[in-house]
Amino acid sequence: MKKLRLILLEKEKMHWHRMNKLYEAMVGVGGKIVTYPITVFLLSVAHYAFAGMHTSFELFMYVFHRKKFEMNMIEIEKQLEFSRIKN
Repeated sequence: MKKLRLILLEKEKMHWHRMNKLYEAMVGVGGKIVTYPITVFLLSVAHYAFAGMHTSFELFMYVFHRKKFEMNMIEIEKQLEFSRIKN
């Protein structure tokens, strides 16, 4: 379970890092004051909806299929490592 918590925190950190990069990429007052909050709201709603669904799935795996859960955590860690290198 500790791995899952650390992975979720890492994904959260990546999400807000990307939102900050989006803010820096926006040009002008209209982009930063009007467009950015709407975009962040919509992206965050989608992000948290998917994160909730994924966490529910992982908790189900943890309770009913412990070996598959461990294998899944290893695979997710590999994907996160690749994402860190890419960014």
